[in-house]
Amino acid sequence: MKLKLIYLTIVCVLVFSISIAEALQYQVLNYPGRTGVGGPFIINPIDGSPDFYTFCLETTEYINLNGIYYGTIDPYAVYGGVGGTSSTTDPLSTESMKLYDYALDNWASLDIANLTAIQQAIWAYEGEGNSLSGLAKSYYDAAPSYNLDRNIMVVNLWTGDVSEPYNNSEDFSKRAQSMLIAVPEPSTLLLLGAGLVGLGLLGRKKFKAR
Repeated sequence: MKLKLIYLTIVCVLVFSISIAEALQYQVLNYPGRTGVGGPFIINPIDGSPDFYTFCLETTEYINLNGIYYGTIDPYAVYGGVGGTSSTTDPLSTESMKLYDYALDNWASLDIANLTAIQQAIWAYEGEGNSLSGLAKSYYDAAPSYNLDRNIMVVNLWTGDVSEPYNNSEDFSKRAQSMLIAVPEPSTLLLLGAGLVGLGLLGRKKFKAR
């Protein structure tokens, strides 16, 4: 019985870990060939997790390349820029999520011009600007037809450690930039946890058989 409780606890921890805003640290790196006017970035999690490619969401918030920031993972941009729907949160557009998903699927074949165009299209869908190049307009128009098969969320970067509910001037002054991230679906974590439970129970049976 105790073993069952241990493995069920593991499942709960896995599921809960994706539902809260953890203040982890990230380093923002330049993407090779990026011109500096929109475009992709590389994010390096300081905890040793793999680097990932991303785009920023706000045109009125800024980061310093190679700088280290605290990041919280949320389903929205906190203190969103000009496209914010409230004073504190700016939900992601479905089309922005689809564009990022498409970019991740095709990253190896996309050059810097296409990646920059995708950034511009994301900004347009987030209400951060409507100036689109011809290439960006083609991505903007195509976005609704793209598949969305990842759980796309936001890494809100801060210059200092913060915690929810982000409702005071001190937190506001620490905002830096909001970036896109793909995270595991809660269902995937449940399956992983269930697998751990199964392995644990199987191991227990084998131990008893001896």
